[in-house]
Amino acid sequence: MELAGVGERFHGKTVLITGATGFIAKLLVEKILRLQPAVKRLYLLVRAADQVSAQKRVRSEIMQPQIFQHLREKYQTYFSSWFWDKVFPLAGDVSSKNLGIGDAGLSEDIRKETDIIINMAATVNFAERYDTALAINTMGVKHMIEFASKCANLELILLVSTAYVNIMEEGIMMEKPLQQWRSYDGRSNLDISEEMAFKKAKLKELVYNNASEHTIRHTMKKIGTQRAQKFGWANTYVFTKAMGEMLAYEQKSRLPIVIIRPTATTSTWKEPFPGWIEGAKAIDTWITNYGKGQLKFFPTDVATVIDIVRYYLPVLVIRN
Repeated sequence: MELAGVGERFHGKTVLITGATGFIAKLLVEKILRLQPAVKRLYLLVRAADQVSAQKRVRSEIMQPQIFQHLREKYQTYFSSWFWDKVFPLAGDVSSKNLGIGDAGLSEDIRKETDIIINMAATVNFAERYDTALAINTMGVKHMIEFASKCANLELILLVSTAYVNIMEEGIMMEKPLQQWRSYDGRSNLDISEEMAFKKAKLKELVYNNASEHTIRHTMKKIGTQRAQKFGWANTYVFTKAMGEMLAYEQKSRLPIVIIRPTATTSTWKEPFPGWIEGAKAIDTWITNYGKGQLKFFPTDVATVIDIVRYYLPVLVIRN
């Protein structure tokens, strides 16, 4: 599809984006607005106590001068009013049913209007608490799918996962879907509902034994790593993302789902301008510390390939 065709895909469309304050999500919002100013509306789901707080988060964390410099130059003094005409902040949480949207009327309106859902909500901490990672990376997908199934005009669900669900593979490989009931190595059964029950039982046991918050946090992190490695994944992050994919794959016959698996991300390549980054991503700390002379040695295999993605055009994966 030509670039112009990609822009046309969003003409007059309403898009729901979860995890909207994330690094790539912010750039995606800017890209859509710049590529297709005739997009009807972008619903941005952010964790917040209420709509006022959600709008404050969008204003402070997304509506940044650097990211939107091209659009600010284009619309000048009208940029703010134009932006808020297109963007609607939503207070919610993918770890809750109905995406945590408390206003029933608003929720119904969104389901009627939404054409495209882009699920980018995630916790990317490799050693996250198991209960937290399950709630966001796995059950978050389930709640998104349940919400999507009630959208009257849905054309596409784009689920952003990670290439590292295949972390144990090496070299060039064919992409394949992950299916529930199978561990990564295929040698044991994996039941997501049993994992949820296991997590719940462990938490109940810790509370019953009057464990401190520190002990609960440490134990849940340890359990996450143990469960991941039991089923063939390296860490809690990729394991819970893999289970999220499994839940999505089960709905392939009734919902239009596309799964994208980016590798590690770093700064922008060209757009909205070269080199923009937020915080330290992937190999950025290595580069910075090497440049400062603080990282003098890094034991590794000279044949090792480090796979990274410089942000470019995630919008291009949304196609006919």
